[in-house]
Amino acid sequence: MLSAPVIQVLRSRNKSANRFSRVSICIIAAFFLASLFSTGCADTLKNIRFYRPEPAPPDQSELDSKAEELINIYIDSVKRWDYDSAMDALDELTAINARMYYPLDFYRSFLYLRLGKYDESLELINLLSPGYFNTDFLQARAEIYKSMRRYDESVGDLEKFITATGTEKSYPLYLYRQVAMEIGNADKAKEMLDLLVRNHPLDRYTLFCRIYEALDNRDFATAEDVMQRLASMRITDEGGMFDSEFYSVYLIFARARMAYEQGEIDRAIDILKAIPDSWEYMTGAWTTLAWVEMAHGRFAEAKILCLEGIARFGGTDHLINLGYQLPASTTDMKNPTRFLRHDTVASLFANLGMLELMEGNIDSAISCAETALSINYYETSAYEVKSSALELKGDIDGAISVAISGLTKNKYSGSLIRAYAELAKSAPAAVPQGSPSAESMLSDEMKRCENMCRVYTENLKAVSYTHLTLPTKRIV
Repeated sequence: MLSAPVIQVLRSRNKSANRFSRVSICIIAAFFLASLFSTGCADTLKNIRFYRPEPAPPDQSELDSKAEELINIYIDSVKRWDYDSAMDALDELTAINARMYYPLDFYRSFLYLRLGKYDESLELINLLSPGYFNTDFLQARAEIYKSMRRYDESVGDLEKFITATGTEKSYPLYLYRQVAMEIGNADKAKEMLDLLVRNHPLDRYTLFCRIYEALDNRDFATAEDVMQRLASMRITDEGGMFDSEFYSVYLIFARARMAYEQGEIDRAIDILKAIPDSWEYMTGAWTTLAWVEMAHGRFAEAKILCLEGIARFGGTDHLINLGYQLPASTTDMKNPTRFLRHDTVASLFANLGMLELMEGNIDSAISCAETALSINYYETSAYEVKSSALELKGDIDGAISVAISGLTKNKYSGSLIRAYAELAKSAPAAVPQGSPSAESMLSDEMKRCENMCRVYTENLKAVSYTHLTLPTKRIV
């Protein structure tokens, strides 16, 4: 049961929520797609096989063979989202001074990004010699900026990339669409999708975008049609590194999303629960499951999933420090990750904080939010949890301060903007001088939401796939 003060705060926060209700579809889409389908790894790693050993006498051929072996381990590990093993292989490649197509720190930056260590990832990219900084690096940095919620800088790099290369590559267009969706620029999102459809009609990114575009518009027939076509294709990236089996997990997420949109919540949960059995390191299954359970009032189940996920992905010590008892299911947990998955664990701690807030455990909620921010201070939802908890404690000054801090990390967070606006309206004197205008931020957010509503309540323009012959060669 929710405590009365929590209900009062949530009702207050939801007074203006009706006009955003259609946009909740886009929020769900972002949760199922943007946080899960980060598969630019194929594009980022496509040149890793181009090992360039120094000219060496015959007795060093064993060293060259070792480098090739380590490269294969690295690629296979990334395909399984096993970044522990990938990092081990990269460390060994560094130890033998292997010369790759790009500097080894480029590939290390990629792993840091996947581990949620965004600052370290960006630092490595920016330290690389300008002579190496070609368009592939712009794409990599744009994805880092996106993960850091530094959307304007992400857009800047993507614009430079597209200016330099045109539309010959699909992933930058896909990434640009993701950024546009997250900042509420529906027109730009549609523009990027149109470019994908026109220039890369059978590309994996195009087809996944078409699936989610159809689901955004509740066009289940189109979504089903594209999913079936995608499932029947032999999808292979350039270099042959990532095949249909790798991408099939994203079709499972799409199936779960469709079940969710159709109101079949139990079926969506069952679909998602099957993922960890086959893809044990796929973090998205845990965060999405916990969110779906929580969104539908299944707080006990959501709490167990949060605790399991945190323990699974390197956060056990943080749980122990907060005094949590690990679920019995974690006793026999196989192969928990050594490296902390900062983004995933922070997200799960934010969810755990929200659950504590729902139960009226305000201090525990604050502790969870602070732990989330200590792990990944870009986790916007943790700011919202802490701000709400401080508001419930009567610390309005603190609640406003936390909301402003969160908005400095992500000025496009609709939920945090609305929380800040409600606080500023109820206690205008508590807003520090020189703070962002809550009224202006809310107005801009409403315009973005109205734009999203305008675009995503239109019927999908019919895009026929029946005339497209399924290719017999690899799809690049």
